[in-house]
Amino acid sequence: MRRRLTLWLHGIWYHGEPVPFWLAVLEWFHHLWHRLPAGRGRRAPRSAPGAAVIVIGNLTAGGSGKTPLVLHLARFFAAQNVPVGVIASGYGGSRHRARRVDPGADPRREGDESVLLARQCPGPVWAGRARAAALRGLRASSPVQVVLADDGLQHRALRRDIEICLIDGERGLGNGRLLPAGPLREPPERLAECDRVVYKGCQAPGLPLGAVMKLEIATAIRLADGVRRPLTDWQGMPVQALAAIADPDSFFNRLLALGLIVHRHAHPDHHFFTAADLARLDPEMPVLMTAKDAVKWPPGAAHDAWQVPLETVLPPSFEDWLMNTVHRLLESGQSNRDSQQAHDPARS
Repeated sequence: MRRRLTLWLHGIWYHGEPVPFWLAVLEWFHHLWHRLPAGRGRRAPRSAPGAAVIVIGNLTAGGSGKTPLVLHLARFFAAQNVPVGVIASGYGGSRHRARRVDPGADPRREGDESVLLARQCPGPVWAGRARAAALRGLRASSPVQVVLADDGLQHRALRRDIEICLIDGERGLGNGRLLPAGPLREPPERLAECDRVVYKGCQAPGLPLGAVMKLEIATAIRLADGVRRPLTDWQGMPVQALAAIADPDSFFNRLLALGLIVHRHAHPDHHFFTAADLARLDPEMPVLMTAKDAVKWPPGAAHDAWQVPLETVLPPSFEDWLMNTVHRLLESGQSNRDSQQAHDPARS
């Protein structure tokens, strides 16, 4: 049912199908919200000195590659010896209060994306529906210098220093309308307030120029023992592709582009696999799935199961800009603290 609803909405949002009257009425209320003082509030103030907070979000509902970008940037900062941490929503889990997420946590409790981040991020990961509380918990428990917020553009209580808006280059902003008549969480002019725009796959026509992020796949990792295998080993061979993400076709199409014969098994985003789902799979055919789906794969399932991690490629100029901006923020924060300490009567 959820899958059919998603396909119906995407036909309206991205493929020119007419907007029903009742969706247009609901959109009017969304427009009204953005005219109110609470809805007009845009960017939160800068974070407190000591750590640079980078929000990575989007204007559209659904996935656009935020989590792969967060993981890539976390590894990038760690490689530069900059202590980094991540905050996330914990969406899809049953827990709501801010807490640290351990790599071995149950994704049903913590959310699939949060567990994926905890397993692959080189720094601590905190999750919570209240992002500001997750930020406070992370900073109180870990001496990080950079905090990456996986989705948080619309969380106005979250203080931030840098905003990066991620847009699917092929879909763009769809029909340009607000939810639910279109895919937009905020009006298009919100883009002008972001520090940088990053496009997944290609530059979207008619939108501001930005960095293009490439997501590539090349290797599969067997869940049972961690053995790695090039995806080209399955060229011309049938495989089962399993995806419970916002855009499952993006995963299927990447496999098809490598010459694999793909039997598709699409599920709604954040879906947890059931015994009925496994029963539909051919036990004699390999199962390839995304890294986010691999954290939900039932242990001990009698299938030849492999995860296919995404490899993120960004222009060096974007990474240079981000590192230089972070250095300036950290140096400015240190200067402010030194100045405050020098004028603190208690230290005289």
